Amino acid sequence: QHWSVERALNTPYKKIKKYLYKGESHNIAEWSKISGVNKRTLNTRLTTKGWSIAKALETPVKERNK
Repeated sequence: QHWSVERALNTPYKKIKKYLYKGESHNIAEWSKISGVNKRTLNTRLTTKGWSIAKALETPVKERNK
């Protein structure tokens, strides 16, 4: 879908939320790469469960039965 120039210039930019942990500030995707915790898992922990960034990164991920 293509936007008109007017729409592109007048639509507010959605800022990506950053999380500060141990002096570093990154978004969920970046923390996922750094920590090895899946992006979906981090997102659920932070937004749905309301965990702190420290708890979200430091809590081990449970292995699923395969």
